[in-house]
Amino acid sequence: MSALARRMNAQQALALPLPAASNTVVINARCSLRIELDQRVIVVAGLPPTMRGFKIAHGKLGKQLRSVRDRVAQLSAQRQDLPPRVEVRDLNERAVVKLATERKHLTDIIKMVAYQAESDLLALMRPHYARAGSRGANAAA
Repeated sequence: MSALARRMNAQQALALPLPAASNTVVINARCSLRIELDQRVIVVAGLPPTMRGFKIAHGKLGKQLRSVRDRVAQLSAQRQDLPPRVEVRDLNERAVVKLATERKHLTDIIKMVAYQAESDLLALMRPHYARAGSRGANAAA
């Protein structure tokens, strides 16, 4: 048996085209006419669907998108009406807590001592690590 005969025997039967839906009229092998939401839509095989057909098929999504866009525009307008700066005393009716000068000095000293300790630790590590200079804060942490 020749190779051609084997291939012919091995061929499968071609599938028949699916029957058209009740709202579809087949024009030819590539084109059909379909009715969607009281609109006639021509479907051509191999071509992307038209924008009109897309809008018909996804009308609910379009409505949701438009409502969200309107809401964003409304919120943007509200944001533009807000003042650019708001003082802290306007936000809260209670008195603003301000640290006493001595307490602030104490916290500043603690921060400086912590920074100095980190720097000293890095100086001790530098001879043992090749990249301690480029990433010193990461190595000491």
